[in-house]
Amino acid sequence: MQRSRQGLLGLVPVALALALVAGCSSSNKNNNKNVTNTANQAANVAANTAASASPAPIRTATPLVTATRTPTPAAAGIAARTPTPSTGVAVPGLAPNTAAADASLQSALAGAALTLSDLPAGYTAASAPDTSRPMPGQTAGYTADYVNLSLPNVGLIVDGLVGFTDTSAAQSAFGNLQSTLQSLNAASNLKLSPVSGAPKIGDDTQVFTTSLTVQGTNLSGYVVAWRRGRLGGEIVLAGLGTAAPTSPNDAIALAQKQDANLQKVQQ
Repeated sequence: MQRSRQGLLGLVPVALALALVAGCSSSNKNNNKNVTNTANQAANVAANTAASASPAPIRTATPLVTATRTPTPAAAGIAARTPTPSTGVAVPGLAPNTAAADASLQSALAGAALTLSDLPAGYTAASAPDTSRPMPGQTAGYTADYVNLSLPNVGLIVDGLVGFTDTSAAQSAFGNLQSTLQSLNAASNLKLSPVSGAPKIGDDTQVFTTSLTVQGTNLSGYVVAWRRGRLGGEIVLAGLGTAAPTSPNDAIALAQKQDANLQKVQQ
């Protein structure tokens, strides 16, 4: 929940993976062939990168709520995120985080995060996980972005986990969740609208419809954020056009799967 303000896990760092999605999906009848080739190449490179990564896994602990992520050129066309420095960083709308990092909790969150086998078929890692800690009181965080480049079903999943100094800090972050998420993702013109009637996960749950624009590409879907004690989680599930989810059910199912792992992390 340390990143609760950003979307609990900072999960809405969609802007960064979207740069890749935008490049692979914005096309017309005259360049569909090129776009398809680009998407296939990106997917192949991502697969090869995952297969050759050794000994470290693609996933590295990253905070649930991630600071605004800036797309930067990366080898093989895979989006790369620039993590916000851990402490003392001035993020518009947020007080600097002066809390000390908790290495043990950071490791636990990384181990509790979802893996590719937990996600729908077709997704691959869009970048290395983000472990920055931009939220006040946040001591650990893990956020990972995944994209599905199977045109026209381009999709994005963000999985984030955060930890705070105590339950009070987590509650404060969660209470400001919507504004925090929007502050941290201002560059992507992130918009959130609360959804009522969603099942409760943990001690507090918030569900939003979301939309954002990156390099002229529009993405829409759902954000599910929850708090359990001093920990928090967030799932973003979004897509382009007809691939955009029409209900929060799939996002909620992923959140419940992630929460089952989060419950095993010592508070």
